[in-house]
Amino acid sequence: MTARMYDYDNELNPYRRIVISFIIATLAVIALILYYTLPRATITLEAKSEKQVLETTISASTESSQGDIASIIISAEETKTKTYRAHGTGAKEEYASGTVDLINTNSTAQTLIAKTRLLSQDNILFRTTKQVTIPANGKISVEVVADQPGATGEIGPTKFTIPGLNAVLRAKIYGESTQSMVRKEKAGSQILASDIDDARRQLTDELTQKILAGLREKLPADKKELNVVYKTDVSNQQSSAAAGTQGSEFTYTLTGKVVAIFYDASTLRQTVLNKLNQEPDKDKEIINLDEQSAALTITEVAADNTKATLQVKYLAEIAWQNLAQTINREELYGMTTDEVQKYFSTYPGVASAEIKLWPFWVKTMPQIFNHIEIIVK
Repeated sequence: MTARMYDYDNELNPYRRIVISFIIATLAVIALILYYTLPRATITLEAKSEKQVLETTISASTESSQGDIASIIISAEETKTKTYRAHGTGAKEEYASGTVDLINTNSTAQTLIAKTRLLSQDNILFRTTKQVTIPANGKISVEVVADQPGATGEIGPTKFTIPGLNAVLRAKIYGESTQSMVRKEKAGSQILASDIDDARRQLTDELTQKILAGLREKLPADKKELNVVYKTDVSNQQSSAAAGTQGSEFTYTLTGKVVAIFYDASTLRQTVLNKLNQEPDKDKEIINLDEQSAALTITEVAADNTKATLQVKYLAEIAWQNLAQTINREELYGMTTDEVQKYFSTYPGVASAEIKLWPFWVKTMPQIFNHIEIIVK
């Protein structure tokens, strides 16, 4: 009877392969897990302050009141009449005129006497109004007047030759105009709408400054240097002549009431700063308000001049608080370091960003929230 040998090695081979495959798969899973869980990123941000216009409203009061700025509120009303000259005529000058640039490409200067002839490309003749010397390789501007009266001289920008020069010089010295030649309106015999508008603006400003000076004189001696914000209400404004009326002058009358609020600039700044710091926006810290940038507008005044409402704007220097908490890390997932740099280049309150990735094979930001550390310095 022949003995049968049992091959244990062959019997164990399938199990060995299974075990080895399991180990390899396990290692692969572990490697995959480590690949995605090991990556870390550290972003170090350098914070910066920013300039921003901040706006709020405050109350000004002549009486002590918490949150109000102590002020002196006074007003006065005056009427003033003043005579103004008319500038228009409705009629045009007989000859067209304008400005020509005389150009000299020659190496020596060239003098042209008054009434030198300039001939346009359409053969319209003009004459200079004064003697000029054109510098070598340079140019000079001169007033010119058409040689003939009427609309013929009203031409557009063009080039001019100078007939009085010889052919060689004419090629090197010439004229150019950049604006049209026109027959100007004669001055002083017609009242224009713009004359009346100018009179109203000028008289309002003059009357306002006169009233303000008078109001400041009423202040106590130790208050005369206070800052002031004011508004002028104009009434009963009237011109002695309507626009289009013939005449060389006219009178304009108006009544102006000025309400002036005198205040201490430092007190105003501190009052506004206190109010802004009490507002609910906790993401920003006000470092400074530029006192010189204060812009005030009176929005309301009590009839008895005891209280007023002011709209106030300041140029402020601000810094972002809790900067790290304002950043949405999910927006950074999968970004390269260059993309992160670009992201923070426009981020409010960030001057610069330094990004470090770990381990060495990591090229993009981790996609796990707490694997991105943000440090602000």
